[in-house]
Amino acid sequence: IIELLLDRRDSEIQITENVLLTAAQNEYEGQKIIELLFNRRDSEIQITENMLLTAAQNKYRGRQIIELLLDRRGDEIQITEKVLLAAAKSGYSGEEVMTLIFDQLNNKIQITQEVLEAVAENSSSGKEIMALIFDRRRGEEVRMTDKMLKAVSTDWPNGKKISKLLLDRRQDDMIKITDEVVDSLA
Repeated sequence: IIELLLDRRDSEIQITENVLLTAAQNEYEGQKIIELLFNRRDSEIQITENMLLTAAQNKYRGRQIIELLLDRRGDEIQITEKVLLAAAKSGYSGEEVMTLIFDQLNNKIQITQEVLEAVAENSSSGKEIMALIFDRRRGEEVRMTDKMLKAVSTDWPNGKKISKLLLDRRQDDMIKITDEVVDSLA
């Protein structure tokens, strides 16, 4: 429908942030709509943090939309902690989005403790995202906290997988097992 509108009434249609956010939310045609908008009205498209957040949360087309945005405007895009948090929390496409971000922007992103905690709380793809972080950053940024261990201890059986990964790949100085952590694991 958007293509038809652009064909017939192009000069009357404004490409606002709201239009782009709605397209980024579209779980089925979002990528195609954004690509069409780029092809027709490239100079009017501004990539905002909200657009990246919305795309990262799109459970079926998140990776494809982020990839399109990076391909078209990669030099202008800054992946913020909020965007990483959205991807880290996304159960359906989180692993794909995080892999894409690491593939294209590995040295330009910072994995914060909040992002790690969000990954630990992700019951769908948390283990895979955590392994990705360990593999791409050699675990250098992974500092385990009580909050991380408590988060994974309450999510069975995925929490067990993340806990095992964290404990298998940890360095002795990276984790302190407190009474509170042991209580939450019991």
